[in-house]
Amino acid sequence: YVAKFSGKSQVSGVRISNYKLGDWQLDGTYVMGFVINNDKLFAPSPIIEPSTKDILLGAKGKISDIELNGALVRFRLKETDPLFKDQYFYNYSLVGKATPMNDLTVDFAYAGYQYNNDWLYNVDATWKYMPGTLHFRGGFRNSEIVDTGSKVIRGPGLGGGDNAYVADGESGVDSINKVYNRNNSINIGATTWFNLGPVSNELALDYDTTNPNKRDDFDDNIKATLDSDYEGFNVYQWVSVLVPDEETGGNRELPDNIEDVAANRYGYGLTVKTPPYELGNGFGATGQLDFDWDHNYASENRYHTIAGLFVSGVQDIWRLKDVSLDGKVMVDMPMNKDLIADPVKFAARAKYKAPNGVKFQVEYYSSADYGLGTKWIHAEAVHARYGDYRFYEAKNSPQGVRVTAAFPF
Repeated sequence: YVAKFSGKSQVSGVRISNYKLGDWQLDGTYVMGFVINNDKLFAPSPIIEPSTKDILLGAKGKISDIELNGALVRFRLKETDPLFKDQYFYNYSLVGKATPMNDLTVDFAYAGYQYNNDWLYNVDATWKYMPGTLHFRGGFRNSEIVDTGSKVIRGPGLGGGDNAYVADGESGVDSINKVYNRNNSINIGATTWFNLGPVSNELALDYDTTNPNKRDDFDDNIKATLDSDYEGFNVYQWVSVLVPDEETGGNRELPDNIEDVAANRYGYGLTVKTPPYELGNGFGATGQLDFDWDHNYASENRYHTIAGLFVSGVQDIWRLKDVSLDGKVMVDMPMNKDLIADPVKFAARAKYKAPNGVKFQVEYYSSADYGLGTKWIHAEAVHARYGDYRFYEAKNSPQGVRVTAAFPF
C-alpha cells in the first residue's frame, strides 16, 4: 500500500534486509537517487538524479497469534506546493492476519497518506464451517483518497508508473484501487464443493453493497460462479447482477453508456478449457473457448466470443538445448466486428537459458489488439478479454518482436 517495487524500478540506494530482532524481521532502505536511462543505443552510462534522502522502513513479525507486516515511507516531492518543498511527508501501512479459532481467519489492512490526510482500511474474514465442503466469508472496508494515482500516494519516481514507490500492476497500485473502488461497503458470501456423478463442482455466491469495479457506483452486486471439472475438461461460469438502490441516484456516472439507470445490469461469462493433448516431439496442446455477454451496459445487448489454441513444448534447436517454445492462436469474434483490427491473431515466445546462466527470450505479437483499451463488454477494456491469450499484461504485449537478454552477475 505504500511501497511495492517492480522489476523495472529505477531506484538507487542502500538496503539492509532480513535483519532479525527477536521474532521480528526488519528491512530498511535509504534512497540516494533515481537512474536516468538514455534510450539511444550507444548512449553514455546512465546518470543518477539525486533524491531527497527518502527512507523506507519495514517490519514483519508476530504478536501472540497475529501476523503483522508494517511499512513506513518518508519522502519529499519536488513537484508539490512550494510551501512544502522543505517538508517531508510520511505514508504508512499495517497489514495483518489473525486466527481467533482454528477454522476462522481474519485479514486486515490499514494505510495512511499524510499529504492529503488520505486513508484506507479493509477487513476480510473466512470461516471454514465444514472444511473442504462449506466456507463462509465477509468483509468491510472504507477509504478517503483524493487521487490513487498521484505521487503523494504512490511516492516519487521518474515518470511515475513502474518507477514509483508503489508500482503499476496487481502487486502495486491495483491493491489500493481494489479497496478504493468499493467505497464504504460490506460483503458476504459462501462457497461449497460438491459432486454430481463424475462432475466435481465449486459453487460460490457473493453479495456486495457496491459495484466492486467502480468508485461511487452504489448499486448492490450479486454474483454467482460455478467451476466444474469432468474428465480433464474445465467449465467456469459466472453471472452478475447490479441492482440499483436508493443511494445510486445521480452518482452512477454515464460514460459507461448505461442504457437505463433504473434497471438491473446483467453480465455473464463462460470459459471452457480442454485437457492437454500430446502432439508428439515434445509438444502438447490445449483448447479454450470464451463467451461473454452483458445487458443494460449499452443501448443493446453485447457479446464477445473467442476460440483459442495453445501449443507448448521443449526442443533442441541447432546447438541450443532445451529451448522452451510457446504459441497462442485465437479467433476473435466480438459482436462489433469493427472493434478490432485482426480477427485471427497469435502470440509466440521462445526462451533459452545458456550453460553460463545467460537467459534469452524472444516474443512476437501479431496484432495491436492485444493492448486495445477501448471500453467494451462489462464496461471493461477490450484487452481484458485477452488475458489468457497473451504472455504478459496488456501494456507489455506490444505488436511486433521483442528480444530480452538477462545476464547474471
